[in-house]
Amino acid sequence: MKIDIITMWYNEAMLAPFFLNHYSYADTIHILLDEEVTDNTQKIAEEYENVRIVPVRFPDKLDDILKIEKINSIYRSIDSDWVIVADSDEFVFSLPFYINIRDILENETKYNLFNVQLWQVYRHRNDNDLNPDLPAIFQRRHGDPNVTTGVNSSYVKPIIVHSGLEIEWQPGCHLLARKNIIRRLGNYIRGKNAIPSPHLIYGVHWAMADPAIAIKRRIDRRDRLSKRNIETRLGFQNIDITEEQIRRECEQHLDDPLLF
Repeated sequence: MKIDIITMWYNEAMLAPFFLNHYSYADTIHILLDEEVTDNTQKIAEEYENVRIVPVRFPDKLDDILKIEKINSIYRSIDSDWVIVADSDEFVFSLPFYINIRDILENETKYNLFNVQLWQVYRHRNDNDLNPDLPAIFQRRHGDPNVTTGVNSSYVKPIIVHSGLEIEWQPGCHLLARKNIIRRLGNYIRGKNAIPSPHLIYGVHWAMADPAIAIKRRIDRRDRLSKRNIETRLGFQNIDITEEQIRRECEQHLDDPLLF
């Protein structure tokens, strides 16, 4: 059985080792890499044998509509069994931990799409500094456990799909209000032959996993948004973000409960 990963990156030197180590079980990790990258993301990625780098150039900074078109194009070109479409700050895993993702997918014969519940995680006041040599998901396990309200409610995403389906993601891999809709907990994907499993896979969203990472990445993205993104409010969470707001949010979550 073959598993491929599709992800699009800009400056991801801080997260790259965590992502690539976490998804080391994948046969191929397709990194759509923004050619305007200014750090050593590419050098880090090239150290991993299962990485395939696909250069991408945007005419006007980051354009989420063009981004998702490129992701959909790569998906259609893949000859694999399963495909995981994940951002650089999204780490998918299974519960209980002793059952791994590969075993779940290898034994699945009825469904060809899995939605993933992603928890937004934060650095707890007792957490250690991040170490790329250790498993990522066990280093940040605290956050808001409520998945029906707040940021967690919008992070149920159709991330794991069988290859060869007639499906199409929308920007952010979230809503797509069209006919032939696959829906689960408020998130949509357009397609004709997708059969979503009623069972959720789990994951963590590392956008706020550590103040240093959050500030660097979110300010970078604020300054990298295209005119179309700003006008259409795509990537709205970063359009007006400030370092002060990021630090304040991290401080508010220092005592969050353990999620898993």
